[in-house]
Amino acid sequence: MPATLPIRQILLALLVVAIWGSNFVAIQFSLEDIPPLLLCAVRFVFVSLPLVFFVPRPAITWRQLITYGATMFAGQFTLMFLGMKLGMPAGLASLVLQFQVFVSLALSVVLLGESVRPVQVAGALVAAIGFVVVGRHTGGEVTVAGLVCILLAAVSWGFANVTSRRLGKVNPLALVVWGG
Repeated sequence: MPATLPIRQILLALLVVAIWGSNFVAIQFSLEDIPPLLLCAVRFVFVSLPLVFFVPRPAITWRQLITYGATMFAGQFTLMFLGMKLGMPAGLASLVLQFQVFVSLALSVVLLGESVRPVQVAGALVAAIGFVVVGRHTGGEVTVAGLVCILLAAVSWGFANVTSRRLGKVNPLALVVWGG
């Protein structure tokens, strides 16, 4: 019999969801006054610049660090901000960005030689059905350019996931700070 989760863990999970969701609304408001590329640059200056003086660089090569940073942060967020500026609503952007799961799964098979378990296939099918259901009820407020940018952001995130998996055991805080 599965153990039940303590209420504290459930509340923390709901807090993460609330923060994640409100992040996209904040981005949407910011894009009304700040160009997407500038917003992306400002985001990472404020996230990484103070911390690089206190967090040691992760024990990986500069090439690995640049590849990770270019895909996880520069590519993903630049394309996401651009897609939202070009007409992708915040709520839908946060959903479509999760296409990265499919990209990550496919790339892990192709590039890392991993195998796909039946539970992963089942989960992917449920998610795909969810994408279709939501996509059919958008009301037409999505632009093609915005959608393409968000999908490319998801591809960039998927590549970053495979890149980070290839790194092995790395200090995750250092990777995020220096990758940013």
